[in-house]
This record gives sequence, C-alpha cells and structure tokens, in this order.
Amino acid sequence: MSSAVYGWLIGLGLLLLSTFFFFVFFGLRANKNSGATSYSFLRNFPQELFEGRDYMRRSARILLISYAVIDAIAASAPLLYGKLVEGLIPFAVLLVVVALLKDVALVAMSWIEPYVFKPHLFSFVCFGGFAVIQMALSCILFANHMPLTRPLSITFAVLIGAVGLTEAGFMVNPKLSDWTRLNTTVDEEGNVDASRPKVFVLAFTQWSMMLLSLLGSVISLLGFSLLALAQM
Repeated sequence: MSSAVYGWLIGLGLLLLSTFFFFVFFGLRANKNSGATSYSFLRNFPQELFEGRDYMRRSARILLISYAVIDAIAASAPLLYGKLVEGLIPFAVLLVVVALLKDVALVAMSWIEPYVFKPHLFSFVCFGGFAVIQMALSCILFANHMPLTRPLSITFAVLIGAVGLTEAGFMVNPKLSDWTRLNTTVDEEGNVDASRPKVFVLAFTQWSMMLLSLLGSVISLLGFSLLALAQM
C-alpha cells in the first residue's frame, strides 16, 4: 500500500510542475506570436497571458484549470494513507477544502481583468489568504506526525512554515495599498504618458504567490511521499 501511495504522490508532484510550466509556456508563446509588448513577470498580470482567443491561449487556459484541479487533488495526499494523519483527520479534511477554495480563487484571479477592481482584488485576496492557511494546516500535519519519523516530519514542517511565512509577508506588503501608481512623464507639448513601473507590485505579488503556492504543494507532496516510503 505504501509503495502505491508513494508512486501516486510523486506522480501528482510531476503533474503539478508540468502543467504549471506548460500553461506559462503557452501563454508566453502566444504573447510573442501576437507581437505584443514583451511580457514581464515583474509588471504583467497572470491574466494578461490569456488575453485573446488563439489556440495557444486556449491551451494555456486549459492547462491552468488542469493545474488548479491537480493542486486541489494533491491536497488530499495525507488522506491517501491513513497513518500520515493519524488522529488529525479533521485538519486533513480542512486542508482539502481550503486548497479547493484557493484554486477556485486562483482561476478567478487569472480570468478577471485587473482593472475590474473589486472582483479581481477579491479573488486575489482569497487566493493569497487561502494559500497561507493551506501552508499553516500542512505545517500542523507535519509537526504532529508520529515519533518514528519525527526528524523527517519536523524538517518538512519547517520548510512548509517558511513558505507560509513568505506568503504572508507578500500579502501584508504595505505597497499593495498603492498598487495602481504609474510612472508618468510629460513631453514639451504637455502630453502626459503613463506607464507601469519596472516592478508593478500587484502583478509581481500575484506571480510570487503562484510560485510559492506551487513550491508549497510540491514540498508537501515530497514530504508525505517520503513519510509513506519510510513506513513501507
């Protein structure tokens, strides 16, 4: 049983990484083929990868949804092998619910245009908040694991905790309150030109949170797979 769980968890981790990579790849290729301004992860929103209806952008959307579904399934990893969450079933179930809500918010954030302010910001806050809660729950599950694998579980609890704290740091960044600020220049005729700064804080934060969420999910899957392997 443990070997099957181990293989299943590793497979989920590889699927997570590949779907994330390819949704970004197809989005970037579509952006380049359209002749649009060069895409920057520092100042462009995830949603801007999906603007348009060409084949590559449709593929990127499908891959993003696939990534979200796989990520939600991956959160159920502790439940696949009962001993991984012995005595902590409520936390494991809550982890799945929180991950599902996080991934729904991620898809919404990536679909809603940034300048549709309230819905976009609401989906972003939900995504970030649930991502932090997910890491907190994962940390609790690792920290309270059985004594036989205590050093391994504590190591992963610390790693997950570090990811969660980093996410929380991004979400409470005071610069987010002024995210609409643009660089402005005035020419000799008095015409005003506004452009995004090199680092557009909300766009950068969304990409950072997406990467941290991916990292946290992969670390969790690796940790639970090693714990399952240790009990074979």
